[in-house]
Amino acid sequence: MLFAISILAMLLPFSAALLKAAKYDHSYEELAIQQFFVHLRDELIQAHDVKIAAHAIYFTAYLNGQEERTSIELYQDLARRRVSSRGHEIFLRNIDNLFFRKTESGLQVIVKSAGGKQYEKLMVLYP
Repeated sequence: MLFAISILAMLLPFSAALLKAAKYDHSYEELAIQQFFVHLRDELIQAHDVKIAAHAIYFTAYLNGQEERTSIELYQDLARRRVSSRGHEIFLRNIDNLFFRKTESGLQVIVKSAGGKQYEKLMVLYP
């Protein structure tokens, strides 16, 4: 028993060094883009009118009894949301391109990251 504890005590400092040396593959970019798709879906659900352009999408919704015009658009290397052309909220950073295209069943969204990866999502537009 004492022998096992002494072996464990000698190996413990090496295990900490091994854990530090291990590379962890993070997916912050994928997580951010998935969250962007969730925000976009929420905007689509709230909107009563949707207009689609190549690099922007425009929503009209009634919030708190007032009509609000919202857009999600490509701005430099950002995907941003603007409400009634006042200020902006950044949804994504470091993207090369953002495409919106109307399809038979709804909306196709393509995000190309600065790292060269391309993400695509098909969303249903409800009447």
